Amino acid sequence: MDINKLKPAEIAIIIGVAAIILYAYQQGAFSGPEKGYETQQANVTDGSTPTIDDNTAKNRARAFRNSLLDNNLSYVTFKDAVDSLQSLSDADLIAVSNAYNKLFVNEEYNTLRSVVVQEYAIWNASQVLKADLLKRFSKLGI
Repeated sequence: MDINKLKPAEIAIIIGVAAIILYAYQQGAFSGPEKGYETQQANVTDGSTPTIDDNTAKNRARAFRNSLLDNNLSYVTFKDAVDSLQSLSDADLIAVSNAYNKLFVNEEYNTLRSVVVQEYAIWNASQVLKADLLKRFSKLGI
C-alpha cells in the first residue's frame, strides 16, 4: 500500500477511524473490568467508621498474607494472624480487605477471603478460628 496513491477521502477516513479509536481508548472502552473486589463500608454491622489509613490497611493486609503463606501448619502463627483481623472493627476490617484485594489483583489468593480459605486448619482450635473468621467475612460481605 503506497500512501502516495491514497485519495484524500481515504486519508480522511483513516484519520477519522484513528481518532475514534483514540477517543474510545481515552474513555476506557478497551479497559478491563474494575480490578480488585471492593466491599462497601455500608456493610458495617457494628456502627464503626474506619480508624486506620490506607497505608496501615495495606501493611496489615501484607502482614496477614505473609504470615499465612510463609508459615504453614503453625497454630500460633495462624492464631495470631486471625486474631489480628478479629480485633479490628468492622469498618477497619473492610478497609484491610479492600487494601488486600487491590494489592494482589492478579496473584493466587487475590482476596483476603481466598487466603483464609486456602489455609489448612489441621488443629481443632484452628478450624474454629477459621470458621469464625469466615463467618464474620460473610456477615460483612467480604
